[in-house]
Amino acid sequence: MQKRSEVEMNFNKSRSNLRLVIAFSVINVVLTLVNSGINFLFSTTFPMFVVGLGQSFSNETGNNAFLNIAVIVAFLIIGCYGACYLLSKKRKVFIAIALVFFSLDTLFLLWILSFGIDFNAIIDIVFHVWVIYSLIIGVKAWSDLKKLPLNEEIEEDEGHEHDISSI
Repeated sequence: MQKRSEVEMNFNKSRSNLRLVIAFSVINVVLTLVNSGINFLFSTTFPMFVVGLGQSFSNETGNNAFLNIAVIVAFLIIGCYGACYLLSKKRKVFIAIALVFFSLDTLFLLWILSFGIDFNAIIDIVFHVWVIYSLIIGVKAWSDLKKLPLNEEIEEDEGHEHDISSI
């Protein structure tokens, strides 16, 4: 049986990876806005797609409202991940909610790639799989934490015979 500290460490690693996804997603939205042509892996796909779509509509119509709405939607989506990150510290179920969100984002990425694939997309898929794996480890750790005793003395004390004088 794993010690509680090891399971908590696995959960915290999963939260750290979620934090990285959030940070890189924000950076990617900003880079998309400035038309840098650069984006980081380890981020969400849908917010960048929304911003790109907003840019296209704004360029076609000359109406910046499309871009403004797209940016708001992108940051609201990233904000949902941020809320999951923050809330998962006290209510660990939010790591599972983040897993659902990111799984949907991965399905969206696969749907986009069904229209044509290039080498960079394969790398993006690999990183999406890595994040999903990390979040699954977090969900498993959450499940394991519910089963473990709150203090490790109980766990360490199991299997040892007690001296009758201490009872």
